[in-house]
Amino acid sequence: LSYALDEHTHLCALPLPTLSPMDASGFSHSGSRYGSLNQDAFFSYMETTPHARLKGAWGVFDGHGMRGEVAAASAAAALRARFERCGKAGEGVEPGAVRQWFSEVQEEVLDTYKSAPDEYEYGKQGKFKISQDRKGFSSIKGEGPLIPIEYGCTAVLSWIDESILHVAWTGDSRCILASVNDAEFEHSRPGEFSFQVATTDHNLLDNNERSRVENKIGGPKITADGVVVNSQLLAMTRALGHRKLSYDPEFFQYPLSRTGDDRLLILASDGLTDRTSAASIAEEAFGHETAAEAARALVEDAVYEGPFNPAGPAGQDNTTAVVVFFSV
Repeated sequence: LSYALDEHTHLCALPLPTLSPMDASGFSHSGSRYGSLNQDAFFSYMETTPHARLKGAWGVFDGHGMRGEVAAASAAAALRARFERCGKAGEGVEPGAVRQWFSEVQEEVLDTYKSAPDEYEYGKQGKFKISQDRKGFSSIKGEGPLIPIEYGCTAVLSWIDESILHVAWTGDSRCILASVNDAEFEHSRPGEFSFQVATTDHNLLDNNERSRVENKIGGPKITADGVVVNSQLLAMTRALGHRKLSYDPEFFQYPLSRTGDDRLLILASDGLTDRTSAASIAEEAFGHETAAEAARALVEDAVYEGPFNPAGPAGQDNTTAVVVFFSV
């Protein structure tokens, strides 16, 4: 179930299965950097069939470039549909299957390049028109260079198959895990909770990722600020939707062997994680009774109360969070 609250905000909340201890919800806000244009997308899916292997699946996608919202929405819809198909069939989802899904979705996003509209409004940057060869956009005011059609999105997914929590990601959207057991995860606030960032950002700050990009034949150009793909500067080094960037996901698995502990899963775009520490995100989320309240509070705090004033020159980026409360 997904519906719009206003032109800036989209809320997704799923009713809880009667016998399930999970509560999941997502919230997204356009921020102010791009006006009312929100290029983020997300999904939240929980399987209600008794004794199903797949308990639920969730995803956050951060689009970039002109029509980045198309990439994010396409990827979110395609991956949710695949998880739902497996859930309804009583099947589990292995990492190998998700790797194949990323390959398929990469082609689906690239295929959307063919349907570029004659005109496109790019948030605060105004309106653009397609070139005669349909390979780029130029401002209708006749200002600035031709901008090649080049867009994509990050992706971070999580799903619970039997008693294994899986995470898959490409790009710099993140997954945070937390538990009321202050000894369960990597970092701890004694007497309160423990937490762990299950993902590593795919960017040039990671030495292994930098080495991979530098050694890739025919890969993107590397600069001090990121990588250049078809004249577009990107901070991330992996994403869905670019021919010269890897879309190959990394994986994280966590066995849910302990019982009785309340746990928390958060998926977020960098509009949230660039503004707030993982510890503060977990603390804020645990302070709410429902996933819907937690997701909305996390996003709105980043948009309205973060270190960057949304009305300032930089403005607040599109910001999205999916929160899942669960126990085993």
